Amino acid sequence: MRCFAIASGQAAPEAGEHAVPAPDEMQPFDDPKLAAFFAHWRTRLRGSAWPRRADLEPTEIPKLLPHLMITQRTLEGGERLRLVGTHIVDHLGFDPTRRDLCEMAGDGNFADLCLELLAETRRTGTVLHAGGRHLSPGGATRLCQRIVCPLSDGGHGIDATVSCVVFSASRDGAPIGDGGPAYLEFTAPVPLHVLA
Repeated sequence: MRCFAIASGQAAPEAGEHAVPAPDEMQPFDDPKLAAFFAHWRTRLRGSAWPRRADLEPTEIPKLLPHLMITQRTLEGGERLRLVGTHIVDHLGFDPTRRDLCEMAGDGNFADLCLELLAETRRTGTVLHAGGRHLSPGGATRLCQRIVCPLSDGGHGIDATVSCVVFSASRDGAPIGDGGPAYLEFTAPVPLHVLA
């Protein structure tokens, strides 16, 4: 997968390495749903601990619920989908709620991309902003932006994540790159002071 720097638009280093913009280069999210969800999630921080799943308040973000996806690490090391919003379900063409991403992975699909982002979130211990292209079940190329935010029901370790995912029509009609129906174009850590 190729990754691109979010701020400069320049190609990132070799495959597997992700561009990390300096804090002064980080731009606010260009999608209002991502910005609103990040602001909500950030208010749930508990000192140096990540928010718990129970800290998220659905009644405060009803318009964002269709865009949310919550995953939880299983004892076996899998990633169980606890919640998948209708916006995501509509794009995928099926409801993967209660399924394990590891069992759905293969051929560079949406589950593979999710697993890559979850692993990076755990490895870096930070919020990620990511974007790319996905192929819809009907064959249409869709742009996808998301933020992946850590959650912790057991203290300071990341044992779950909540993502806000926004699909939109691709105006340029650019095809998906080689490697399957999900193509990552950038990832960038999000400093917690963004949009402060």
